[in-house]
Amino acid sequence: MAWNVELEDLFAKWKAERPAYRHFVKDGVVCEECWREVPRRILFVLKEKPDVDAIHDLRECGGYGWAVVARWAYGLQRATDSTYRDFNEADSKENRYAGLRAAALMNLKKSAGRTYSDTKEIVKYGREDAAFIKEELRIIDPHVVVLCGQGVDEGFDCAVPFKQEPAISDNCWLHDGRLFMKEWHPSYRRKARAKYDRVLQHMKAALAAIRSFGGRRSPSWFDLDV
Repeated sequence: MAWNVELEDLFAKWKAERPAYRHFVKDGVVCEECWREVPRRILFVLKEKPDVDAIHDLRECGGYGWAVVARWAYGLQRATDSTYRDFNEADSKENRYAGLRAAALMNLKKSAGRTYSDTKEIVKYGREDAAFIKEELRIIDPHVVVLCGQGVDEGFDCAVPFKQEPAISDNCWLHDGRLFMKEWHPSYRRKARAKYDRVLQHMKAALAAIRSFGGRRSPSWFDLDV
């Protein structure tokens, strides 16, 4: 499947209906071949991209913030309900590259914004662009959705009401066969290891909760040899 081709069609419609958006920022699957092959597909949903450079495609990622996402991606793609990969393993240059290449990225607010986000504005964009956001989720078709930063979970819930389900563990919901995780923003001021362990502990607990359901609610991506 050509995910990004279908996304380009969606972005064209989205941009046409939102002419006031300043520098429409695209996003999606970083590497389609890697996305096709990874056993557990992770989508990271962030707030907005600061309008400080000429790059307006989130897939052209780099810098410290993306190193954090890359570690998270590597760990989440391989975690089980009993263990997860050590920070040092996830932090190697090779594994960070592999993790991020096999991930997908999405900004809730497609209009390039400021360095510091306004939470109410992020939620507003989620509500107003709900139909487009829902369609983008359908196209990308992830197994796990990591909602990064204050207000992102609330804004995304306007499009995909995952919170209508009870939380299965701390900050985690299972909705339509997908796991939704509410997490800190990658740039949150904590040590990289502490941020990694927090996210992976949430994942481990969520997978343990899913296992406790038995076969009734276990999604296809759950019990994999990763």
